[in-house]
Amino acid sequence: MKEKMKFIPYSNGFYKIKHNKNIKPSSIIKKIIIFIAIILSIGFIYQIISDKIQLKSLESKNKYVRIDNKKYYFKSLGEEKPTVIFESDIGMGIDQWGKVQKVISDKYKIRTFSYDRAGYGFSEYGKDRNPEEQARLLRMILKKVGLSGPYILVGEGYGSILISSFANLYPDLVSGVVLVNPINVSALKNNDYISNFKNKKFISKFNKYGSYIGINDLLNKFGLLPVPNSVNKYFNEEQLTNYNVFRLNKNFTSAYYNELNNILNLNSSIQKEGALSKWPLKIIISDNNKKYLEELKMIGSPELTEIITADNQYEYVSLEKPEVIIEAIKSMIDTLKVQLSS
Repeated sequence: MKEKMKFIPYSNGFYKIKHNKNIKPSSIIKKIIIFIAIILSIGFIYQIISDKIQLKSLESKNKYVRIDNKKYYFKSLGEEKPTVIFESDIGMGIDQWGKVQKVISDKYKIRTFSYDRAGYGFSEYGKDRNPEEQARLLRMILKKVGLSGPYILVGEGYGSILISSFANLYPDLVSGVVLVNPINVSALKNNDYISNFKNKKFISKFNKYGSYIGINDLLNKFGLLPVPNSVNKYFNEEQLTNYNVFRLNKNFTSAYYNELNNILNLNSSIQKEGALSKWPLKIIISDNNKKYLEELKMIGSPELTEIITADNQYEYVSLEKPEVIIEAIKSMIDTLKVQLSS
C-alpha cells in the first residue's frame, strides 16, 4: 500500500502520515490490572500505617490473658458469688455492660465478668469460630482469670446464643440465665426475620475486605458507615472514640462477618424445647420482638421462667435501659440465695 504524502505548509518538503497501530484488548486489560494492583497496594500500605497509628493512640484500662498466643481483654469486678458473666451482642464488647456491671458489683458487691470477644475492642483475632467454639474459649478465659462457677449467664442478642451454648456444654457451672432480646433460632426460617441478617452479611463482607485497603476509612469520612444509635447516644467520649477506631479495623470486621455467618447457620438444637429448663431463666424482650416470644418461652421451664418487657427505642437494652437488666439479675441472685439457705 502506498503511503500518503502531504505538503508541510511552511516548507518545501514532504512528510509521511503514520497510521497508529491497533491497540490490542489484552494490552488494555493488562494496563487496567496493573493500575488496580497499584491502587490496592497503596490502599493496603495506607491501612497498615493507619491501623498502627490509630491503635497506638488507644490504651486499654483492662487486664488481659493470653490463649494460643492471643490477647483477650476482660473486666472483673466485685467479690461475692455467684459470678455474673456478661456476653455482648455482635459487634460489641466490654463497654456494652459498663453501667450494668458497675451497679451489680459496686452496689450489690457481686462478682462480675465482661470481656471483648476475639476481634472486638483490644482483643486479638485468630481464627473463625462457631458458637460452641466461642463458648469453649470463654471457659478457657475464665479458667485463666481464675473465676470459678457457679455462674449467672447474661447475654444480649448474639451473646444469648453463646451463653446458651455455654450452658449446654457446662451445665454444672450454671446457676441461672438471663437472655436479653435473644436471637430466635426457629424464626431464622422466616424470610422477614432472616432478611435483616442476610443484608448485614452482604455489607459486612464488603467491609471485611475494605478494612484491608483503606476503603472503610474513606466510607466513614463520608458518613456511609453509620454507628448504632445506642452507641452514639450512651457511650461516653472515650468509649465512642475507641469504638470508631476499632470498627474500621480488620480484626473487628473479620469477627463481625464470622458471627453473622454463625447466625445464618445456627443449629436449631441450641434452642430446642427445654434447653434451659434446668435453671431460673429470665427473658428480657423489647416490644418489637414479642411476636417470637412463645417460641422462646419453650426453651425454659414454665415454673422457672419469667418474661420481662423492656420499652427501649434503640438497639441495646443494656445501654438504654440498664436498670431492667440490673433488676432481673438482682432478683435472680436473691432467689438463688434463698434456695441455698433453705
